[in-house]
Amino acid sequence: MRNRTELFSSFPFNISNTALALWDRLDARSGEMLLEINKIILTENRGGKLNLQEGGPAYNSKNRGKFLTDIVSVWYKSSRNMAALCAGNEIAYFHFIQPNQYISESKALTNNEKQLMLDTGEPIVQFLNDGYSAMAAKPAVDSSCHIFDMRFIFKNNNDDLYIDRCCHLNKKGYDLFALAIADSILPFLVKIETEEQDEQN
Repeated sequence: MRNRTELFSSFPFNISNTALALWDRLDARSGEMLLEINKIILTENRGGKLNLQEGGPAYNSKNRGKFLTDIVSVWYKSSRNMAALCAGNEIAYFHFIQPNQYISESKALTNNEKQLMLDTGEPIVQFLNDGYSAMAAKPAVDSSCHIFDMRFIFKNNNDDLYIDRCCHLNKKGYDLFALAIADSILPFLVKIETEEQDEQN
């Protein structure tokens, strides 16, 4: 690894974008390999068991409904905590539930988008539907925590927006998403600005 560093940091490699991009990828791959090796060493030395610091609290529930409830509960508590942290520092907090092509009736999918998708019979597809529904059912905790449901912003859109099988969008999709976010938070920002001006007067 040291020889590689010396090579790519020397002329002419250090002024080549291609060489530097390759170095970055090789370096990232080396880091991934070290993490994997470390994980193998830890698990083999302990018979496959990680301690609390390495693996977190044990979770053994095999009940699908409870598992889903617990996941959403962790997500919701995390959002509440971030909202409280922001409020304590006078920062406006907004949380958006993003669109996903596997949510039923959330978009008229094009042929290109359908070809990218997982089979609708895959367990993860139903899990996504149930999970997103459970997330959207959670209300905002208080005035400092605003959760916006963006699952159906593409409901009437017939264009190619999804570019892979895991909810990522093309430029047009992200532009539409950004506009929807802006429309959602604008009234709150206007309200905050108005309140601040009233306090100054």
